Amino acid sequence: MKAKTAQVAAIEAGVRIANPYSYKPAFKNSPGLTDLRLLHDVLMYAWGRLPDVLDPAAGGGSIPYEAIRYGLPTIGNDLNSVAAAILRAGVQIPAGYGPELTDDLRMWGTQLADRVTQRLAGFFPSGRDEQVATFLFARTVACPRTGKPVPLSPNWWLSKDKGGVAVRLVTEQRGKQLDQVEFEIVTGMAIDFDPDKGTVAGGNGISPWDGLAIDGDHIKAEAQAGRMGSQLYAVAVRVNRKRGFRAATRTDLDALAAAEKELAARLPGWLSTEIVPREEIPVGNKTLEPQRYGMTHWMDLFSPRQLLVHGTFVEEFKRIVPEVRAAMDKERADAVLALLGMMQGKALNYNSRMSVWHPTRNSMANTFDRHDFAFKWSHGEFEGARELYPWCLEQLLDAYEGIAKLLEPPGGRQFLPATGSPVPGPITVMKSNAGDLRAIPDKSQTLVCIDPPTTTTSCTPSFPTSSSRGSSTRSG
Repeated sequence: MKAKTAQVAAIEAGVRIANPYSYKPAFKNSPGLTDLRLLHDVLMYAWGRLPDVLDPAAGGGSIPYEAIRYGLPTIGNDLNSVAAAILRAGVQIPAGYGPELTDDLRMWGTQLADRVTQRLAGFFPSGRDEQVATFLFARTVACPRTGKPVPLSPNWWLSKDKGGVAVRLVTEQRGKQLDQVEFEIVTGMAIDFDPDKGTVAGGNGISPWDGLAIDGDHIKAEAQAGRMGSQLYAVAVRVNRKRGFRAATRTDLDALAAAEKELAARLPGWLSTEIVPREEIPVGNKTLEPQRYGMTHWMDLFSPRQLLVHGTFVEEFKRIVPEVRAAMDKERADAVLALLGMMQGKALNYNSRMSVWHPTRNSMANTFDRHDFAFKWSHGEFEGARELYPWCLEQLLDAYEGIAKLLEPPGGRQFLPATGSPVPGPITVMKSNAGDLRAIPDKSQTLVCIDPPTTTTSCTPSFPTSSSRGSSTRSG
């Protein structure tokens, strides 16, 4: 409250102040042992046992997360398979295994990423002194007047740092018009054009060949007819740990062609074994835009080389499953595999035709930087052999270890003397309809808590009177 008051006062006075929200957010403030012991003493006095917590529509798990931090037996349920998986990976597994599982994840995750690297290195060549990080593409359609491909991008910025880096479109050399656009990387004072003026805006394009408009309906028609392509216009690299950009080379283009050929050989088998999904994108408010541009199946959201990368990971993941299960007990192996599978979710989100390059951040934005499947005219492609999955693994390890440590009180996992209950507390994850939880015994839950509450469901616990101490109720 004080932070908000300070912020409002500064805004009204027109002055700048240091960030008033400098304290740790609530989820990072782990309850201490003194508070936990007092809480359990009070709960035992009131109830005669620890009350149970049920969140029937738990989503990402904020309520179960907090409940088990206080040592309360908890059930987290959600009908959505993704939410249930996140509950298991983000709450149940770190509560059960703690930070010690990190070593297993690192060992097996590294093996998995290394195997993907070995198989894909030939499709992602890097120079002797450089490491490619990201490939930048623009979608293309044929100019309705010249028939030549038009790269469509809303702007041509690569970086806005230190004077900026941009892409110049070249359509002729020595007075002769080229067959396709070539690209030059220009920096600082050499940027003698406006990179904010792209070749597409509001769904309509501008042809660099004659400077005339391309109607949005023509672009959609080309896309729906399967004639929308893509063109590599820049490559983000690291040279001696310094980030930079260069134009595409023949080596880059040959690697793309080789990957497309390799995918064509593998795709029939991958489709038949469901390594690559063949489902159509269902019609809905959030899926109409890619469908308007000819993307009718989920696999259409990925370029051929991106599909090759993701399919290769799935193959290697399947091969490592029996090895993990042979190395440890079933429950621990299932936990490790469930978390390693999250690497693919991260990879899909950051390596699709919907993943864009942010010139202000010099990094990729994920597919769901908006809560829809908005069509993207230009997109980035992660280097898929040496960059993508090692990065996904580091993201996984950092998130898992951080959550596992936050779930434990200071000093690590504890058993509280008043109840003998562990902290973090036990949690059960379910994937069921919140309106039909017959698997949970009647009158077994003390608190049914839903966020946000609805007008038909009570989220208020039924506190007992002295005569009802030790009984339990099922509310909601």
